[in-house]
Amino acid sequence: MNIVYYQYFEYASFIIAIMCYRGLKTLSIAWFIAFIFLECLADTLGENYMRWGLNTLTKRDEDYLIYNPYLILSTPVLLYLFGKMLNLSGRQKKIFIFSCVLIVTLIIINYVAGEGLYNFNTRSLLLIALSTIFLSVFVLLKLSMEENRVITLFKEPYFWINAFLLLFALGELVLGLQGYIQVNNIQVFGQSIYTLIMGILNVFLSSALSFAFILCQISASK
Repeated sequence: MNIVYYQYFEYASFIIAIMCYRGLKTLSIAWFIAFIFLECLADTLGENYMRWGLNTLTKRDEDYLIYNPYLILSTPVLLYLFGKMLNLSGRQKKIFIFSCVLIVTLIIINYVAGEGLYNFNTRSLLLIALSTIFLSVFVLLKLSMEENRVITLFKEPYFWINAFLLLFALGELVLGLQGYIQVNNIQVFGQSIYTLIMGILNVFLSSALSFAFILCQISASK
């Protein structure tokens, strides 16, 4: 079994999320456990795609058959979590739900009739990244404009979650240049610049999520 360094941070984040379930449930974001599980599963299968002979089952050497379904399954979970963190009501909630349904529908259409099963669904990833950037900024703005209570942002779980989801999504936009990077073999320290950047961002995101989950548990214990 092959494990890349950033996966250890993902596994640790998953374990911490389970341990902090009560805190996550209190803040209505317990579905982060499912989100991180899907991430761990996709990366584990992707990194061991050839080693475990999954290519003989799919008749394809590319691991896109792992990551494309991951985009479809993880996106509704992430959007649901954004809905909980935003806590919208009335017309805003209706617009948000409609937007979420539209995003998921476009991803499924792209998978079935667009870029397809056997090509990496770059358009879907860019759509998810742009949606994450917009929604993360929205949550952060809402936190900063909170007036009915005095808050310290660095002690706010939602701050850590959304600040690093924003950073990760900005990094994911690099995927839009993945074809250019591959054709020109752009490398840093002998590694693809894409692999290098996304590995580092994975470490940052998993660490921030772990810290946020601990803050949730501390808040629930008070």
